[in-house]
Amino acid sequence: MQSNCDRYGRLYTYEAANNACPKEWHLPSDDEWKKLEIELGMQDVVNETGWRGTSPGQGKLMKIGGKSGLNVELTGFRNYGGYENMDDNAYFWTSTLAISNNEKAFSRELKERASVKREESDVNLGYSVRCIEGSPNSENSIVPNDEKIDKLISNHERNYFSIGVGSGAVCGYIGLKAEAKFGIKNFGLGVQYGMGFLPDIPHYSIGAKLYYRYFYLNTLICNDDSYDGFNQFAVLIGLDYPLSKNFNISGGLGYYSSDLPVTWELGINYKIFK
Repeated sequence: MQSNCDRYGRLYTYEAANNACPKEWHLPSDDEWKKLEIELGMQDVVNETGWRGTSPGQGKLMKIGGKSGLNVELTGFRNYGGYENMDDNAYFWTSTLAISNNEKAFSRELKERASVKREESDVNLGYSVRCIEGSPNSENSIVPNDEKIDKLISNHERNYFSIGVGSGAVCGYIGLKAEAKFGIKNFGLGVQYGMGFLPDIPHYSIGAKLYYRYFYLNTLICNDDSYDGFNQFAVLIGLDYPLSKNFNISGGLGYYSSDLPVTWELGINYKIFK
């Protein structure tokens, strides 16, 4: 139907897809799809087949309203007998034939889930096409391990200043905190200042953090007014992990004092400067 074509675009066999892009554009290869998925946060699973992905979900980012800008419609596909899965799934050709079978080519599938499916599909099926400007420049290969980087983590693991809120049995149950981190590659050093409040008892803390990627060791000095300003030490091991480009969630467990030998913290932080 012309109305479906106007809304969803055309569906192509693999052969037609390789001739569908305008001059100075090309059908992306399997590698180029992988590079897009890595840019959107996919990690070690990028070379695998089947449904794969990581938080916040590359499939979610690719669909309408997602931050990738692709705004993929769930167009369905055309098989030998008709059209299927319209408004439920979307399927895209890559230019890369399957290594073991020239009657199949690598494709991508999206549906109402956060992950992206990479598979080998029959070249006679009708799938959608997205084109890339420029000449083809890659063949199918395994993405090197040093390129399997969660870009969201990479953005957060260098330098930033953040403010956040948190709770835990460290210098108060609910509080505010400010943090700064200075990192080189996988390692980093940070400082943290926090204010926590038990009922009618304010607490203050300052601490130093040692990072390896998104793991940290946090040493805090807590000023507890209920003990006439007596400083106590807390040592925690935790995780500082990105939820998005601007927000991190952090949590840790550790030792506080003989009265409270096991302590914890949990918070969410907003990156002001990066």
